[in-house]
Amino acid sequence: MVVVARNPTIRAELRSMLDGSCGIRVVEEAGNVDEVRVQAGEAEVFVVATGGKPGDAAAVLGRRRAGVGVVLVADSAAEFRGATRTQPQVARAYLAGETTAEDLTAAVRAVVRGFVVVDAEVAAVLDAGPGARWADGTSAEELTPRELDVVRAMALGLPNKGIAKRLGISEHTVKFHVGAILGKLEAGSRTEAVMVAARNGWLAL
Repeated sequence: MVVVARNPTIRAELRSMLDGSCGIRVVEEAGNVDEVRVQAGEAEVFVVATGGKPGDAAAVLGRRRAGVGVVLVADSAAEFRGATRTQPQVARAYLAGETTAEDLTAAVRAVVRGFVVVDAEVAAVLDAGPGARWADGTSAEELTPRELDVVRAMALGLPNKGIAKRLGISEHTVKFHVGAILGKLEAGSRTEAVMVAARNGWLAL
């Protein structure tokens, strides 16, 4: 298996969720598909996190290796719609960014067996078409309520462990949210992400 994610934090988290899980072995991780060096037949599945940037999913799927199943993890409804419109039947699994390790590994195993996996929230968005909103009411361009909770905790200077304790979630989940926030806000650091959030009026400094 190969893990592909532009954001190194998300990349590391996906690997930690998968590597060594009941026969699943991550043989490589990369920032994009073009960087992957494994040869044909050395990996059955690519797990790809797009970071929520428009066009990333379709671009990734357009460059995927022949014979390799793709598990796409994205936060943006637009990402899923764009990918399915421009690269139909390429990705074999579509998961929302807050997927659990259990769901992710189950999706990987299903893809290896030839099944297509679409989680319920993603299916609802794809069925609704352009302009649809996630179940929590947010659009593709906005931070989710949980991401807003995380960025507000970041603004207080809390480390991941402190954020996890404050919000009652795992450090693993915090790391994933932080990576998604940095990607959506195109921020190079936590400080920059907080500044962007403040400019957008999402928190008071």
